[in-house]
Amino acid sequence: MDFKPLLRESREVRVKAVPLVPRLLDKVKQQAELLIKSIEDAEKAADALTIQTVETDGKLELREFGRVSTGVVAGSGDVYQYTVKGLPPGQEASIANMGGRNKPSWRILRTQNGVQGEWTGAHETATHALAALQAELRHASLSLEREPDYRIERDRHIVVLVSQRATQRGTGPKPAMGARLAFKTVHDVLDFVRAGEAEGFVFAGKEFLK
Repeated sequence: MDFKPLLRESREVRVKAVPLVPRLLDKVKQQAELLIKSIEDAEKAADALTIQTVETDGKLELREFGRVSTGVVAGSGDVYQYTVKGLPPGQEASIANMGGRNKPSWRILRTQNGVQGEWTGAHETATHALAALQAELRHASLSLEREPDYRIERDRHIVVLVSQRATQRGTGPKPAMGARLAFKTVHDVLDFVRAGEAEGFVFAGKEFLK
């Protein structure tokens, strides 16, 4: 059987087809809903697989904390927030979607010894945020196993070079161990710490910057 676009048919055929348009639109809607559901199911399966991998490896684990309500049924929609299990003693973390369903932005909130930080990051999925948190903890663990290269003073504006490696950083004249770097703002210190950690340097006294 040959099919032609309806708009190319005669006026008589188009008129007879008008009553069928609502049924056609309903069918298109049903198929679209089925497609969306299958995509959502696939995403949930991928998340579950990733989370299970994290649990099996003995690392961090996402625990559902809250869901969006749809209609009159509470907690029947998408998960919008998780708590994180498996953190070191004294630490807590939440991962929440601060974006929307169509443009997710999963962020991390960390609490250490009862002191709450700020929401950070902007990840595509909760499991991506979990992986970023795991990487932060791993980096912090490795840093604890090494002697520091810099020490941040309590006033938060002075950074002291405390390793030979730190004195050899960069080009130009090399400062001596114990040299003190003065910064105008805490933000400048934070930028210096981020750049240094990206190069593998270890900083002591970062708790003063919180």
